Amino acid sequence: MTSSIPDPVFTLAEDLVWTGVRPNRKKGQNYLISPTSRDRILESADVSDADRVLEIGPGTGILTWGLIPRVRELIAVETEPAMVRLLNERFQGIGHFRVICGNGLDAMHDLLRDSPVQPMKIVSNLPYSITSPLLMTMCSLADYYSNGTLLLQKDLVDRVTAAPGDRERGALSVLVQSRFEVRCAFRVKATHFRPKPSVESAVLVMRRRPDRFGSCWSHFLHVVLTCFQQRRKTILNNLRAVCPHGCAERLLKDSGIDPGLRPQQLDEDAFLIITRFLAENHLLSSTGV
Repeated sequence: MTSSIPDPVFTLAEDLVWTGVRPNRKKGQNYLISPTSRDRILESADVSDADRVLEIGPGTGILTWGLIPRVRELIAVETEPAMVRLLNERFQGIGHFRVICGNGLDAMHDLLRDSPVQPMKIVSNLPYSITSPLLMTMCSLADYYSNGTLLLQKDLVDRVTAAPGDRERGALSVLVQSRFEVRCAFRVKATHFRPKPSVESAVLVMRRRPDRFGSCWSHFLHVVLTCFQQRRKTILNNLRAVCPHGCAERLLKDSGIDPGLRPQQLDEDAFLIITRFLAENHLLSSTGV
């Protein structure tokens, strides 16, 4: 299907000249130039001809070229109009591929309205500037975006995959892990990009977990974000700030949660227990959590 199309890994320089696009370092626009790393990403994505896939930031189509023969439908979202023209010309005549010119985060919501039934997988070499907002959007829309295979900054992958007690663990770790099984698939050398980034990169693999939240996801989100605003405080002191007198102590005692632990030492189950307690006792709306 793409065998007659030159591999964009080897035409990057002329493609950038053709489009007139210059990679924006501030936005983290770094193009993958390693076919080996590209193939490993595709293997990690575990996509098939039954899958609908979203690619955000396709650039010249380096991942796109490998995804098209593997999937049932591929939708790419690109902000640069010149890149959109290049992709349309490069992959013209391929019926199950389309490219949207626009913002990737907006497109995630738009696609949900267009076709809310079948979940999509996301496979992307993401611009570093949108990685955290995209992960948060995936968490909020986890019923629709079931899996992710994302090439990111390694330090962000370390944060997302950090276990309870790890120095890197934060609110993003808890939120993503509450929705997805996560792992670092492999690292990607800086020399595998053009321009060469100043930071290390890695591939994050996300697989959706069974939903345990029902209608309380927004409450869970606010509880986690509130507790991590003061990450040096114990969970008891964090909860005292938002609970009536004596309520925080009772919550933690009844739940078997050590009051001396800090937020980064708790797993997502502990935060879910806290959220349910606050909701059942009608403390969420009155406390502002």
